[in-house]
Amino acid sequence: MEKYQIKPEIQNIEFAYWKDKNPFYGKTSPLTSSIKAAQTKLKNHCNIIFEFEYCGEITEAIEEKRKQFIKKPNRWDCCRSFRPYTTLGG
Repeated sequence: MEKYQIKPEIQNIEFAYWKDKNPFYGKTSPLTSSIKAAQTKLKNHCNIIFEFEYCGEITEAIEEKRKQFIKKPNRWDCCRSFRPYTTLGG
């Protein structure tokens, strides 16, 4: 089996910096029009209310729900953990 090495240029990428530059994941990136529309549809049609202002708030909510589920797994938390994903179109 051939071994692969990661190039030094790749190893030194500042992932946190570049993640924040991505319009879907950046901490202070404003919501896109499609994310705003999804948030409104969830509120109006499903009574699932999110009041996110920035994309980073969505990724933080997803991470928090994931941590809660890992600490104490149950079906309800599993279902709720996917709700923030829907605002990203997932």
